[in-house]
Amino acid sequence: MFLINKMVKHKVVAIVTIVALVIASGGYILLQNHLEKKKAEEALEVEIERLVDLIGTYKNDNITLKLSVDNTALITYKKDGSSWNEVSCRGYWSEKYEGLIEIDFSQSLKDIYIGREKRYYCSTLYLVGNTLWESMSSIKSQDYAACEYLTKE
Repeated sequence: MFLINKMVKHKVVAIVTIVALVIASGGYILLQNHLEKKKAEEALEVEIERLVDLIGTYKNDNITLKLSVDNTALITYKKDGSSWNEVSCRGYWSEKYEGLIEIDFSQSLKDIYIGREKRYYCSTLYLVGNTLWESMSSIKSQDYAACEYLTKE
Protein backbone atom coordinates (compact mmCIF):
# COMPACT_ATOMS: atom_id res chain seq x y z
CA MET A 1 0.00 0.00 0.00
CA PHE A 2 2.87 2.33 0.87
CA LEU A 3 4.42 1.64 -2.54
CA ILE A 4 1.16 2.46 -4.32
CA ASN A 5 0.80 5.75 -2.42
CA LYS A 6 4.38 6.66 -3.31
CA MET A 7 3.80 5.92 -7.02
CA VAL A 8 0.59 7.97 -7.05
CA LYS A 9 2.44 10.88 -5.39
CA HIS A 10 5.16 10.72 -8.06
CA LYS A 11 2.54 10.66 -10.83
CA VAL A 12 0.77 13.67 -9.31
CA VAL A 13 4.09 15.55 -8.99
CA ALA A 14 4.99 14.65 -12.59
CA ILE A 15 1.60 15.77 -13.91
CA VAL A 16 1.72 19.03 -11.94
CA THR A 17 5.25 19.68 -13.23
CA ILE A 18 4.22 19.03 -16.84
CA VAL A 19 1.15 21.28 -16.50
CA ALA A 20 3.31 24.04 -14.94
CA LEU A 21 5.83 23.76 -17.80
CA VAL A 22 3.07 23.94 -20.43
CA ILE A 23 1.54 27.02 -18.76
CA ALA A 24 4.95 28.70 -18.41
CA SER A 25 5.81 27.96 -22.06
CA GLY A 26 2.46 29.33 -23.23
CA GLY A 27 2.93 32.47 -21.13
CA TYR A 28 6.43 32.98 -22.55
CA ILE A 29 5.16 32.62 -26.12
CA LEU A 30 2.31 35.07 -25.47
CA LEU A 31 4.74 37.56 -23.89
CA GLN A 32 7.11 37.32 -26.89
CA ASN A 33 4.22 37.83 -29.33
CA HIS A 34 3.06 40.87 -27.35
CA LEU A 35 6.58 42.36 -27.31
CA GLU A 36 7.04 41.79 -31.07
CA LYS A 37 3.67 43.40 -31.79
CA LYS A 38 4.52 46.38 -29.59
CA LYS A 39 7.91 46.76 -31.31
CA ALA A 40 6.25 46.65 -34.76
CA GLU A 41 3.67 49.26 -33.68
CA GLU A 42 6.43 51.56 -32.40
CA ALA A 43 8.36 51.16 -35.68
CA LEU A 44 5.19 51.99 -37.63
CA GLU A 45 4.61 55.10 -35.51
CA VAL A 46 8.19 56.26 -36.18
CA GLU A 47 7.71 55.66 -39.92
CA ILE A 48 4.41 57.58 -39.93
CA GLU A 49 6.01 60.50 -38.08
CA ARG A 50 8.89 60.53 -40.57
CA LEU A 51 6.46 60.55 -43.52
CA VAL A 52 4.41 63.32 -41.93
CA ASP A 53 7.64 65.33 -41.67
CA LEU A 54 8.35 64.76 -45.40
CA ILE A 55 4.87 65.26 -46.82
CA GLY A 56 3.70 68.80 -47.30
CA THR A 57 4.37 72.01 -49.17
CA TYR A 58 7.84 73.47 -49.65
CA LYS A 59 8.20 76.91 -51.18
CA ASN A 60 10.21 80.03 -51.80
CA ASP A 61 9.38 83.16 -53.82
CA ASN A 62 9.53 81.34 -57.17
CA ILE A 63 8.86 77.65 -56.48
CA THR A 64 6.16 75.66 -54.73
CA LEU A 65 6.70 71.92 -54.32
CA LYS A 66 3.95 69.71 -52.90
CA LEU A 67 4.67 66.14 -51.82
CA SER A 68 1.52 64.08 -51.24
CA VAL A 69 0.82 60.93 -49.25
CA ASP A 70 0.18 58.96 -52.45
CA ASN A 71 3.77 59.69 -53.60
CA THR A 72 2.69 62.24 -56.16
CA ALA A 73 4.51 65.55 -56.49
CA LEU A 74 3.50 68.86 -57.98
CA ILE A 75 5.97 71.62 -58.68
CA THR A 76 4.85 75.09 -59.70
CA TYR A 77 7.40 77.74 -60.55
CA LYS A 78 7.52 81.18 -62.07
CA LYS A 79 9.27 81.12 -65.41
CA ASP A 80 11.46 84.23 -65.74
CA GLY A 81 10.33 85.23 -62.21
CA SER A 82 6.92 86.33 -63.50
CA SER A 83 3.65 85.10 -62.04
CA TRP A 84 2.23 85.39 -65.58
CA ASN A 85 4.56 82.60 -66.68
CA GLU A 86 3.75 80.00 -64.02
CA VAL A 87 4.43 76.40 -65.01
CA SER A 88 3.22 73.28 -63.19
CA CYS A 89 4.60 69.77 -63.52
CA ARG A 90 3.30 66.58 -61.96
CA GLY A 91 5.48 63.68 -60.97
CA TYR A 92 6.18 61.03 -58.37
CA TRP A 93 8.49 61.05 -55.39
CA SER A 94 10.27 58.29 -53.51
CA GLU A 95 12.77 58.21 -50.70
CA LYS A 96 16.05 56.81 -52.01
CA TYR A 97 17.99 57.10 -48.77
CA GLU A 98 17.07 58.52 -45.43
CA GLY A 99 16.85 62.23 -46.06
CA LEU A 100 17.15 62.03 -49.88
CA ILE A 101 13.93 62.33 -51.87
CA GLU A 102 14.00 61.66 -55.60
CA ILE A 103 11.24 63.38 -57.57
CA ASP A 104 10.58 62.07 -61.08
CA PHE A 105 8.95 64.49 -63.51
CA SER A 106 9.83 62.48 -66.64
CA GLN A 107 6.19 62.19 -67.71
CA SER A 108 5.50 65.93 -67.57
CA LEU A 109 7.93 66.75 -70.43
CA LYS A 110 8.25 70.41 -69.45
CA ASP A 111 11.28 72.56 -68.81
CA ILE A 112 11.99 73.06 -65.12
CA TYR A 113 14.01 75.98 -63.76
CA ILE A 114 16.00 75.12 -60.66
CA GLY A 115 18.84 77.31 -59.50
CA ARG A 116 20.48 78.55 -62.68
CA GLU A 117 18.80 81.07 -64.91
CA LYS A 118 18.96 78.90 -68.00
CA ARG A 119 16.36 76.79 -69.67
CA TYR A 120 16.78 73.02 -69.82
CA TYR A 121 14.77 69.86 -69.47
CA CYS A 122 15.18 68.23 -66.08
CA SER A 123 13.29 65.01 -65.47
CA THR A 124 14.49 64.27 -61.94
CA LEU A 125 14.99 66.58 -58.97
CA TYR A 126 16.30 65.78 -55.50
CA LEU A 127 15.08 67.15 -52.19
CA VAL A 128 17.53 67.01 -49.30
CA GLY A 129 16.14 68.61 -46.17
CA ASN A 130 14.70 71.88 -47.45
CA THR A 131 16.98 72.15 -50.49
CA LEU A 132 15.85 71.21 -53.99
CA TRP A 133 18.71 70.10 -56.27
CA GLU A 134 18.75 69.69 -60.05
CA SER A 135 20.94 66.56 -60.06
CA MET A 136 22.89 64.10 -57.92
CA SER A 137 26.13 65.44 -59.37
CA SER A 138 25.26 68.95 -58.16
CA ILE A 139 24.67 67.54 -54.66
CA LYS A 140 27.98 65.65 -54.69
CA SER A 141 29.92 68.64 -55.98
CA GLN A 142 28.00 71.02 -53.70
CA ASP A 143 27.14 73.24 -56.67
CA TYR A 144 24.92 75.72 -54.83
CA ALA A 145 24.04 77.49 -58.08
CA ALA A 146 22.11 74.32 -59.01
CA CYS A 147 19.74 74.33 -56.04
CA GLU A 148 16.85 76.21 -54.51
CA TYR A 149 16.32 76.70 -50.78
CA LEU A 150 12.72 76.09 -49.77
CA THR A 151 10.77 76.52 -46.56
CA LYS A 152 8.32 73.86 -45.44
CA GLU A 153 4.92 75.18 -44.56
